[in-house]
Amino acid sequence: MRRHQFISKALLLIAVLIGAELSAASQMLWAAKPLVIHDGFNHAHLMNQVEYLVDETGQRSIDEVTAPARKWQPLPGDGAKSSFGYSRAAFWFRFTVENPASRSITWMLEYDYPVVDYIDFFMPDTGLHFKSGDHRPFHVRPIAFRTIVFPVDTPPGTHECYIRLASQGSIVLPLNAWSQAAFETKKTHDLSLMWLYYGIMLALGIYNFFIFLFIRETSYLYLVLFTLTITLFTMAHNGHAFQLLWPNATWWASICHPMMVLLGGLTVLMFSRRFLLTGYKAVNFDRILVILMACGAMLAFAAPWVDYYYATQVSVLFAAVCAIAIITTGIVQLFRRQREAGFFILAWLVFIVGVLMISAKSYGFLPSNILTDASHQLGSCLVVLLLSLGIGDRMKAMNAELSRHKHELEELVRERTTELEAANQELKASMAHLKKTQDQLVQTEKMASLGGLVAGVAHEINTPIGVTVTGASFLAEKTQEMQKQIDEGRLSDQSLEKFLKSAGEISHTILNNLKRAAELIQSFKQVAVDQSADSRRWFHIKAYLDEILLSLHPKFKRTSHTIAVNCDEDIEINSYPGVFSRIITNLVMNSLNHGFDGMEKGRIDISVRRVDGRLYLGYQDNGRGMPKETLDQMFEPFFTTRRSQGGTGLGMHIVYNLVTQSLGGEIACQSEPGNGINISIMIPLEECEEAK
Repeated sequence: MRRHQFISKALLLIAVLIGAELSAASQMLWAAKPLVIHDGFNHAHLMNQVEYLVDETGQRSIDEVTAPARKWQPLPGDGAKSSFGYSRAAFWFRFTVENPASRSITWMLEYDYPVVDYIDFFMPDTGLHFKSGDHRPFHVRPIAFRTIVFPVDTPPGTHECYIRLASQGSIVLPLNAWSQAAFETKKTHDLSLMWLYYGIMLALGIYNFFIFLFIRETSYLYLVLFTLTITLFTMAHNGHAFQLLWPNATWWASICHPMMVLLGGLTVLMFSRRFLLTGYKAVNFDRILVILMACGAMLAFAAPWVDYYYATQVSVLFAAVCAIAIITTGIVQLFRRQREAGFFILAWLVFIVGVLMISAKSYGFLPSNILTDASHQLGSCLVVLLLSLGIGDRMKAMNAELSRHKHELEELVRERTTELEAANQELKASMAHLKKTQDQLVQTEKMASLGGLVAGVAHEINTPIGVTVTGASFLAEKTQEMQKQIDEGRLSDQSLEKFLKSAGEISHTILNNLKRAAELIQSFKQVAVDQSADSRRWFHIKAYLDEILLSLHPKFKRTSHTIAVNCDEDIEINSYPGVFSRIITNLVMNSLNHGFDGMEKGRIDISVRRVDGRLYLGYQDNGRGMPKETLDQMFEPFFTTRRSQGGTGLGMHIVYNLVTQSLGGEIACQSEPGNGINISIMIPLEECEEAK
């Protein structure tokens, strides 16, 4: 029995000793190793040298964390692989530096993640304390570089170094130790690589922008916007934006990082919809992309007012969802044999490979070399280049398709030419008459204002004539079909009734459109004859104003501007209608070209009434108005505010001469900037009444 008790106690003692040995061994496994700095030192990643401490309150000082009672923990993996995700706590990191030399050695400690809010470095026994981070102005940094670099002057011996990190973004620990010479070499290599990247992206952006200006293909515009956002994101992510663009804008330096991620995702969605033509080739996917675009726009708008802690996480999540959506759409369309999807998938795979390579380098899985260092930049350059080539390939295919349709259309036009010749005779006669009127107007200097109206009126006439030609062609075809049925003895009562009904409707349409064309021609003829003849006659002012405005309709038909006339139908005067036409035309064109410049909805009010034996004509618009200096010179010859844009400065001078000399009246104008223009014209009527 005692023997068994002895054996049990012995086994228990052995177990305790083994546990103690294992505990000591585990302590040895994660025990932090010192960073040795010597004359031959070049570069080192801080991995097993680092321990950490979490400060949940964020209020602990350097004296508190250096107290012996503090329990430091090993990093969860190598230092280059450590990531603590998103946290509101402050993190303290500690490592030991050993200088075996007999003199002080200055080396560079680089924190290679510029988008951190606050970072402080301490070497308590030497009194070193550096501050940095993008929530502090750039000039606070001890070394003016895109990443955060601390020049550490280390005396001989062993020294404890502490780093305090506090950031609402991701907490990572990419620490590198460099000798001064190695850091200068690294900095030169870094600058050469990054500026080469910026130059390529700038060239691609300008190239695609000029292509957009020439061919107006919006895919190129969206690609330019993506190029701009990915370049700005890269500059913000690697610290160049804070260093070069906004070194004192600490608030924007932080928020621009998630903002560029959101805008980048938004521009990618816009480009993908246009490039893959999802609106009609992948309708279901298009709905998803539109919803994501709406979400991205709202998130980008809200990002500046949202806590950065949430904004950065939401931006990363949004980017991931966008990536999944566009890659899935591209793959599905590739299986559907859409030509553009091949370029699309290839471009984004190249970009993803670049991101994976730089991530693998950051985590120590790949060595640091020119390929891995530039993988993200190379990937973004190639994605823009490949997508640009993809747009060009799609445009080539579209041009081939358009050429085919053009050939088919030409064949169709040739087939219909014979049928349209008879109907075109009437149109040619009308156009010839209109051209003759135009030639007569051009010969007279005072008729120059009608030159611009001829093309517009011709376009207005083309519409009813075109409808008439189409209706006549359709009626001819139906008549031939009916004749064929009669010849073959297949005519039925139902077919005859259907033909007669269609013939009646088409005849009614042809008649209405021919009447419309005749009214347009008659109205224009009347205005033209009046302006060219300068003859005096009786006319109703309201009806004549309507004819003038009808001739000016082509100038306004593509705008939202409106013209209202307030005049009694029975006001009849004996005067010069051509003079009235030129006055109204010049005033209306002056409002259109000057007053409504930059406005969407302009309004013109023309009022006419008798006042004490005279005719009052009031003209008012709600345009931009003019300052007093311009108002004082508006009736002077050759005065214009648009000399560089082809203005002659004769329009209002002609109006003044027509009113004061041809009609013997008076004209006055009132205007203020932003309040439009108000013109009053008084014309004597005594002579007119006596003549009547």
